[in-house]
Parts: sequence; structure tokens; C-alpha cells
Amino acid sequence: EGERLLAMAEIYVGQFASARQRLEALLARYEADQGRVRNTRYNLDQLVAIKCSLALVLWLTGEPGRATQVIREAVDRAERIDHIISRSNLLALGAIPITFWSGEFRTADHYQALLEEDGRREYIEIWARIARFFKAALRAKQAGVDGLKELNARLEELVEWGFTMRAPMYYCTH
Repeated sequence: EGERLLAMAEIYVGQFASARQRLEALLARYEADQGRVRNTRYNLDQLVAIKCSLALVLWLTGEPGRATQVIREAVDRAERIDHIISRSNLLALGAIPITFWSGEFRTADHYQALLEEDGRREYIEIWARIARFFKAALRAKQAGVDGLKELNARLEELVEWGFTMRAPMYYCTH
């Protein structure tokens, strides 16, 4: 987990090449272990988390097709192992943003609905605001200027609640 978090820090400071190298090495190690499920109730499945992080760096470095492929693999695994914490984390931090940015709005909408479902099933409050934000973002894509008011309100809510590290990512959704 420390290696993956180090890669995420590298992503946030723009060191994409080293982050990608680190994540691909982690992925190879976990896949060699045949993807054995290693989580507890509150921890993330490492293979799901690694793929989520790798997909983000792939998207940021101009590989949206591969990023969405890796995200789909991660979603499939999270659903297969039925670990709601891993799935919610993946949906909020990887699957919804990447499919939204890639213009796959139907898929982003599906993932957003899954995140809302996870929130109702286990009431994971941390992701409820992300679910509302992307619901507003998807509405804004359909409603145009009329939807931007709600999108801006949800963005302000995220910042007020301390989602500042990812705020630049959310601002790009406009």
C-alpha cells in the first residue's frame, strides 16, 4: 500500500513516468500472485486499488482507451470479490472520473448509480458528496448552462468538506 500511495503522490506532483513504472511493477507482482484477495473489512483490495491508480496515470498521460480498459478490469474484480469499500473507492476516485473525462457518459452514469447504491447499502458518507458531484456533472452535460449552477454548488460542497487535494481534478469537469 505504501508503494501505491507513493505513486499517487508522484501523480499529484506530475511525476507520471515514475508513478506509472511503480504501479506497473506493483501490478505485475500482484498478478503473479494470481490476484489473491487481500483485504479486511475496511482496507482496500490491493489489486483493485493498484488498477485504479494505474488507470488514472494512463488517462493523464494520454492513454484513455487503456485507462478505461484497466478501470473495467478493476470494477469487474471489485464486483467479483464483493468488497464494497474497494468498489466505492474505485468508483469515486477512478471509474467515474475516467469514464466521464473520456466521454463515456452512459458508463459514467452507470458507475455513479453504483456509487449511490453503495452509499445506501452501507452509508459510506465520504463518497456521497462525490456521487452527488458527478450526478450534477452528468446533468450539466445534458442540460448545458442550466446544469452548471448545480455543478458549481456541488464543487463548492466538495471543497468545503475538505476534498482539496483532488479539487483541481474536479474543477476540470466544467
